[in-house]
Amino acid sequence: MKKMFISNGSNMVVDTETNEITTLDSCREAISRIYMLEENIDIIVKNNNGEYKTLKGSTGDLLIIFYENYFDNPAILINSKEWRDNIEGYNRKIQKDKEEWAAKKAGNSGLVSENTCCDCVNCGI
Repeated sequence: MKKMFISNGSNMVVDTETNEITTLDSCREAISRIYMLEENIDIIVKNNNGEYKTLKGSTGDLLIIFYENYFDNPAILINSKEWRDNIEGYNRKIQKDKEEWAAKKAGNSGLVSENTCCDCVNCGI
């Protein structure tokens, strides 16, 4: 049986019968942006041949934009509950971090001015 192991920076397949280990080739940094569509929308995409294509996006679909020019389609739509749940979890964590930072900034109002990005240094922001 083969098992795939995914970890930070190391992705491999291990054949547990032969103890053979192979690394996985990947399209590193190939995805540029991921958007969760908030409504039904037509997305017009120019492919690498200069031709235009219309994608029919639905609420909750994920629009994946690729960074590299080697893909036939620079953008695709995915309708996957696992992807959507993962992106929503990410967004919740980012929002929580923003709210905690804002609360900390408000709580340190005597230390933090409009010209600081944190409570440790005046950086002119």
